[in-house]
Amino acid sequence: MGIIKLIRVITPKLIPKSSRKSVLFFETIKDMEIQNFKQAIAEMGEEKIIDELNDQSYNNAVVASTKYLDIINAIGYLKLSGLFGIVFILIISIF
Repeated sequence: MGIIKLIRVITPKLIPKSSRKSVLFFETIKDMEIQNFKQAIAEMGEEKIIDELNDQSYNNAVVASTKYLDIINAIGYLKLSGLFGIVFILIISIF
């Protein structure tokens, strides 16, 4: 279980939690030509830019929180499996 949690941590999350297309989402940016990206940003008003930044901050927080919890759980599972491994080795060495 610990290994599965660790794999989840290193797996990229490519779908924004808010499920809305954002000019500032890295997957959207990579699909644009640089000039189109610059133009899209230049055409956005201050209120829209703040809204986009809020959306990206929310998405990043959700991803970071999920990954942090997966790390904590993975470490717990790995500690537990290590403890069972030590007990198993001790039992085998006694018999």
